[in-house]
Amino acid sequence: MINYSWEGRYAGIHRETNFSAAYPGNLLVISMHQFAGEVLKLPSAQRKLHALGVTRSAAHRLDELSWYRLCVQNVFRPSAYVMEVARPYLERMEGRTVVGVHARMGNHNGKWHESTVFLRMGNVAKQVPKIHAALKKDPESRVFLSTDSDKVEALFKREFGDSLVIVDSLPRMHVGKSSANEAGVMRSFVDLYLLGQCNVLYLTPRSGFSHIGLAMNRKNPVVVYM
Repeated sequence: MINYSWEGRYAGIHRETNFSAAYPGNLLVISMHQFAGEVLKLPSAQRKLHALGVTRSAAHRLDELSWYRLCVQNVFRPSAYVMEVARPYLERMEGRTVVGVHARMGNHNGKWHESTVFLRMGNVAKQVPKIHAALKKDPESRVFLSTDSDKVEALFKREFGDSLVIVDSLPRMHVGKSSANEAGVMRSFVDLYLLGQCNVLYLTPRSGFSHIGLAMNRKNPVVVYM
């Protein structure tokens, strides 16, 4: 088992190794941090990707976001159960232009306490007039919001009213924490899937959730980082 930490250095992730010899039998990797970028730097990974036809040369280094775009739609295929939960929200978005927003706040603006600041309220508030302008051009448009913040949700409810789509039938939770339950994980799954249905995306820099939401999207969306 590898209990991955961004501070550690691991054979097969940060340096080349005979993987079968270093980790005989089955291997479980537990991580709250992305490490695909480290694996993609390895010459053996670059050769394998080239052999699979993913890159043009064995020396090409695939960046982390491109890797997620490549693999995530195959890894995350929503079940019939997930689609049933998502259906009422999809019906509100169907046939309309949808502006998707993933506002990962962190610190005191998030629903749970953490030291990292991803966005400040000013970063989000600055986008509100731009979203209003999009809605004015097409009053049938919708705004989909995924956030870790009750404050951001309240702001968007005031600003966008009935045009706002939010997965409010499930609890907002940090799914990387031990207190998360099935309902909180389901909300995260549905949020990711719905971000994949948006035509415009306002995303959070340095957020893995934003990266995956973008990777889920096949609509070639306009992307704005807040």
